[in-house]
Amino acid sequence: MKIVHRFAYNFGKNNISLCNKLVNDLCNYGIECDIELSPLVVFDMEEGCCYWDEVIQRVKDIGFCVNFIKTTFSKKEMSSKDFFALDSSWHHGYPMPDDDFGYKNITYDPESCCKTCYIGKIQQAPFRMRIEPQWGTRHAMQLNWVFDELFIRREVWQTHFRPLGIDCIPVIHHKKRMELESVVQLKIDEISPVPLKLDGFNLEICPDCGRQRYECENLSRGFFPEFNRNMDCDIVKTKEWFGSGHSSSRRIIVSKKIYQIIQENKLKGFRFTPMGSREGIKDIKI
Repeated sequence: MKIVHRFAYNFGKNNISLCNKLVNDLCNYGIECDIELSPLVVFDMEEGCCYWDEVIQRVKDIGFCVNFIKTTFSKKEMSSKDFFALDSSWHHGYPMPDDDFGYKNITYDPESCCKTCYIGKIQQAPFRMRIEPQWGTRHAMQLNWVFDELFIRREVWQTHFRPLGIDCIPVIHHKKRMELESVVQLKIDEISPVPLKLDGFNLEICPDCGRQRYECENLSRGFFPEFNRNMDCDIVKTKEWFGSGHSSSRRIIVSKKIYQIIQENKLKGFRFTPMGSREGIKDIKI
């Protein structure tokens, strides 16, 4: 398992000297950085590498960076796990109507959730998209703002998910109000009866509805939190909610069976994070 941070700075035209100094410092540590991007500096660094402390101190001294985190897993780590958190590596487009998040009152039952945190939302109508997805070689996608639903090519659902008893929901063309041909939403109604091991995750209580959710920040570091006891399922959503601000979502969990089907058929656009122990994975604030 490797946890990699991608740091991005945009120094602007008034900070070229500071930009050049950072690039020189990074080169001294052997970190590759494309100087042609100046005054934009982007570099990757594996967490815990030999020069981690020194570079992080430079990052903190400068102060205005964006930090993207991803974890890569070995084949052995992937093959040894029974369950995976599932999302997509392709986030494309927005749910319609997107003005003032108008989709929320159309797609979801407005009486089902808190208007402050959106915990408890229940889908009442199909999602709407502006146009058919331009799939290219991909087979799965997620809409921006929507982290707990997966959209796939219709033929992928027919061939691989329908035989497992997994239903789908049509997706609607926003203006024409007609069913889109190439895309469907996976219908995931079952909520896991088994809680996750979330020790160490920050818990937030909504001041308006009193319900709780967990911060998402650490979910990209290491294994996805595992169930606290054994369970049997192919696809469920977590009973716990995650999010911040006016956005809350459950996470999609799938079995090794589904993971193997996707891998064996070389389907693209699916992203799997194995569930496992997070012992030893410490919270790092930068």
